[in-house]
Formats: sequence, C-alpha cells, structure tokens
Amino acid sequence: MNIVQICPAIVPVNNYGSTERVIYWLSGALAELGHQVLLIAPKGSYHQNTNVKIIECEDFSNLAKVIPKNVDIVHIHDINYINQVKSFRWLLTIHGSDIVNPKDICRKRYL
Repeated sequence: MNIVQICPAIVPVNNYGSTERVIYWLSGALAELGHQVLLIAPKGSYHQNTNVKIIECEDFSNLAKVIPKNVDIVHIHDINYINQVKSFRWLLTIHGSDIVNPKDICRKRYL
C-alpha cells in the first residue's frame, strides 16, 4: 500500500512531541510490514528506516501539490488538514490536542 503520513513538525523529536513520536513510529512499522511510506515533514526531518521516504515541506498550506497522485491513503494527524486532502482517501487520527470540544469534529466546516 502507498501511504502518505503528514507531519508538520520535524521528526524525530528530541524532547516532548507525542504526536510526532506516533507518526515516526507508525511510519517505521508500516514500512517494516512492506508498505511504501512517504513522510511529508519539515526540512531537517529524517527516519532511521531507509524505506520511509521523506518529502521536505516548508509550506503546509497547499498539501495537494506535494502529495503524489498515486497514493492509496493519506494519514493526517491534525483536523486542520482535512480540506487539503479531501480529494484523496484519507484517515484522521486525533491525538487529543487538536480539538477543545469534541463536538467540533462534526461541524461541516471541517468536511
């Protein structure tokens, strides 16, 4: 499967960064299972698993231009990126810091 992970912070993290750690670990685990993983992250990011490919991205305001068209799924970890990836199959994982009120998830402005 061709999987794109979106990470707006540099990975790996040295200190605190629980969402970034999840993205980093998940990307590595998916690559170990044989998936093609593309991690879109800021300049300076890297992954110890050489099967995880990195696309350096400084501007996350137009992800559709950065994401290859042949992906099977785009995994976002921040609700604010939904409008940018809605032309792809996407998956959202909420890590707890994205939404103050869980009812906000259902608002049409996100979808």
